[in-house]
Amino acid sequence: TSTWTAEKNSLSITRKLYAAMTDYRFYNANPIGDIENDCVYRAISRATRLPYALIQHKLQLIADLFECDELTACCYNHLLTNVFGLKQRVATNLTVADIGELFPNDIVLIRTDGHLTVVEYGVLYDIFDCRSEKADLFWIV
Repeated sequence: TSTWTAEKNSLSITRKLYAAMTDYRFYNANPIGDIENDCVYRAISRATRLPYALIQHKLQLIADLFECDELTACCYNHLLTNVFGLKQRVATNLTVADIGELFPNDIVLIRTDGHLTVVEYGVLYDIFDCRSEKADLFWIV
């Protein structure tokens, strides 16, 4: 009986974890439908509900000010923390999916190595499924 109970409990835990996993939806906000390296515009515009072109313009202004590329971490970190007032948080040993599961009732911008993505109420919106990628920083919108 104890063996069956242990197996039953293990199955129950597995089902709960599967149910809580972050879902994935293909999302491309590029105005002309191109699939390109515009993850910063795409993720921030989705998370903030501001138009893609407005985010692009704001980042271009910041890039001019700091003399950097508008898609670099320097620029979008300035936009998120100093313009939008979001708190940057460190993700220690967490994947994109982990962060989505920790904040299922929030919109979260998540940075991985060379990529910015958004998890919105437990659903990852991006042009590819990066749930297994290790995150290093995130912002709750």
